[in-house]
Amino acid sequence: MITKINIIGAGNVATHLAKVLFANQIKITTIYSKQLSNAIQLANKVQAIPTHHLNGFDTNVDLNIICVKDDAIKEVIKFLPKDIPLVHTSGSVEIDVLSDFKQNGILYPLQTFSKNRTINMAEIPFLIETNTTFFRDILTEFCHKNLSTFTQITSSELRKKIHLSAVISNNFITALLHESEKILDKEGIDLKLLKPLLFETLQKAFEESPLHSQTGPAKRKDFDVISKQSEMINHSKLKQIYNLITELIIEQQNTIV
Repeated sequence: MITKINIIGAGNVATHLAKVLFANQIKITTIYSKQLSNAIQLANKVQAIPTHHLNGFDTNVDLNIICVKDDAIKEVIKFLPKDIPLVHTSGSVEIDVLSDFKQNGILYPLQTFSKNRTINMAEIPFLIETNTTFFRDILTEFCHKNLSTFTQITSSELRKKIHLSAVISNNFITALLHESEKILDKEGIDLKLLKPLLFETLQKAFEESPLHSQTGPAKRKDFDVISKQSEMINHSKLKQIYNLITELIIEQQNTIV
């Protein structure tokens, strides 16, 4: 049973996990961050000890959770005791990097996190991978009791593909929304004007499938509108994206029998 943990990291993911686990009576012993001020800020919220030294952890814990940038995971694990179970929360880093630890795995929350946003953790899917079935059962039980019952056992390869789909559907859309916002800002129009449209778009996509819920000039093959809209775009990369996605939509729609 997992009742005491250390959290390595004090960013967005670490903050949300720490708060929920603390609320569920999990003892968080140590919070680590390269920036001591960040560790102190989070540690104060969960009654933990802050540190910016990788050898400054309490070793009397049941689990170490790594919540740092993907490229920092390999460096961090060099300093952690191999006999304490260890998981990381990355969507794209393989389980093999943890192979020196007797019990190891991944506890990946499939969600976008920001420190100042409130999220219902119970609604978030957690993708779990472990090196043993014994630890898989322990980690799954820990997640169900304290985080979310929405869990799925995955391999590293499958998790990386799920993460890729999340990047395309989340981060890319956010980038495109920013470009939409810039177009509207020049005309003194608030981005919120698009909110009902976007909500309906997402709802239809999940109810009917993205392919069959598609609308717009590319779906209609309205090439006159497409040409005029492409000419309106001054940003060269955005123009390329507009033209490429238009071609992609037409190609996708041609698959419908």
